[in-house]
Amino acid sequence: MRYSTYINNQKCLEWGLNANQGALFDLLNQASSWASEVIVDGVVYYWVSRHKVIDELPLFYKTADTVYRHFVELNDKGLIIYLKQGKHGDKDLIRLTDKGKTWNEFKSDVSRDNSEMNPR
Repeated sequence: MRYSTYINNQKCLEWGLNANQGALFDLLNQASSWASEVIVDGVVYYWVSRHKVIDELPLFYKTADTVYRHFVELNDKGLIIYLKQGKHGDKDLIRLTDKGKTWNEFKSDVSRDNSEMNPR
């Protein structure tokens, strides 16, 4: 189980994600550090088991069906590329899109002109 999750509120609002999808996306954003690589047509994907998501994010997910639906929604929003592989289509493969890779970018709406260092 993950002990902490980073949810980028700014990106969630921009992309129309709820808190559960934000937690899932944060997990997928870090998949390269824990998930198995699978090469498909020369491109790296990560095998992200739905049950692994439930184990890692028990506060946010209870059923594999909900995880699946959110994989599909993240794919439809252009944040991930989602493939089903395996003998019975039971291997969920994920890779971030260029848009999804902007999750860690930070753009403050606060103007530096109105800081304590430069008061108006």
